[in-house]
Amino acid sequence: MGSPLDAAAFTEQEDERRTVTVLHADIVGFTRIAEQLSPEQTKSFVEAIFAAFTREIMSHGGRVDAYIGDAVLAVF
Repeated sequence: MGSPLDAAAFTEQEDERRTVTVLHADIVGFTRIAEQLSPEQTKSFVEAIFAAFTREIMSHGGRVDAYIGDAVLAVF
């Protein structure tokens, strides 16, 4: 298959309209928290929060689209 913007690829796909919900969630007070932790502690903290976000999103039928800084973007 060609690049994602390849016109031929679009013509091969069947159109489908869907209603979706997009969730953007971030860590409240992240900058203040990160200033008080070492880089290693900050990384562990963010990984633990993202794991919890991901579990909750998936348990409600959602899909994580991206992790951006201290935020997660999900689609339901």
